[in-house]
Amino acid sequence: MLVGETGGRVVGFAKLIEFDVGGNRFGCVLWLAVHSDFRRRNIATWLVEVGTDYLLRHGAGAVFASTQRGNSGSLATFRKAGFRRIGFMGLWRIFGWQVFSLYRDIWYAPGEILLMCEKAK
Repeated sequence: MLVGETGGRVVGFAKLIEFDVGGNRFGCVLWLAVHSDFRRRNIATWLVEVGTDYLLRHGAGAVFASTQRGNSGSLATFRKAGFRRIGFMGLWRIFGWQVFSLYRDIWYAPGEILLMCEKAK
């Protein structure tokens, strides 16, 4: 868990997970939230960037995130942090049949889209 604080007050967090698929290590920004009083101050972008860098430094070959299709704020934050949408065929090229393990490990839900950080390429 990565926590953003200002003035001793928690203003946001990102839950990071690491998982293995086919013997390879990956990371995911699983949850991201910023208190409504502190939005539009780049706190979410900072959390995503610091979390992504941490996961990559600790052996993740790639870092993923998922968000609801209509969550424009979350999509903008992830795009700003270097994430791009990746479809099923792109995931298939990376994981093959084990793509379904990825979906399970990141708790992928209906209505979400998957993003992958460009930094890992």
